[in-house]
Formats: sequence, structure tokens, C-alpha cells
Amino acid sequence: MDSETSLQERRNKCRFPVRLPTTFSGPGVCMQGIGVIRDLSLEGCCIEAPASLHPSLLMELRIYIPGQEYSLVIDGAKVQWVGAQALGLNFLRIANEQQRHLKDFIEQLDARN
Repeated sequence: MDSETSLQERRNKCRFPVRLPTTFSGPGVCMQGIGVIRDLSLEGCCIEAPASLHPSLLMELRIYIPGQEYSLVIDGAKVQWVGAQALGLNFLRIANEQQRHLKDFIEQLDARN
């Protein structure tokens, strides 16, 4: 069993394939990046990004959803794993209103499948 399969089995929430622009920033002004979210759930996401981040780093994440006036903000996203061109994040801290927006968007994705 490879590590990706093992990780998928441990996830509690279904992830949906997406292509959403995102920006992220960590502690300190110089730790910023842009990428594309390729899968998303209520608990986390996978981002395509050439970033050299470290597991366990806590970051702020902004997700740009088409048709939405404002970006969705995840206040605390923890880096779970880092690959050559991708990283996995676990959402630890998100404001109630932002959580509702994320849940609504996930429900829209689920309805399409």
C-alpha cells in the first residue's frame, strides 16, 4: 500500500476534484505563495504549488471560488505533507461564516457528482 492510498483511507471527508486558484501565507512576511487547489474537502485540500514548505507549518489560505465576490479564508491550515510540486493541508481553524461558505460550496460539488 503506498502512502497516498494510506492517506486516503484515513480521511473522514470525501475530497472533490477542483481547479481553484489560491494564495497562502505563513508566519513572516516573506513566506507567501500561489497555487491551484486540485482537490478539496471540509477538512483539507491538495495544492499544486512549487513551494518549499515544511510539514506542520501553520498557514493562512485564501481560496478563490468562481462567481464569488470574496475569497474564502482558512485562518489555520496545517501542512500535512510536501511533494515536489504539491502539498497537502489540513484545515484546523476557520471562522464560522467561512465554514458555512465552504460547506455550501462542497455541497454544490457533491450535487454535481
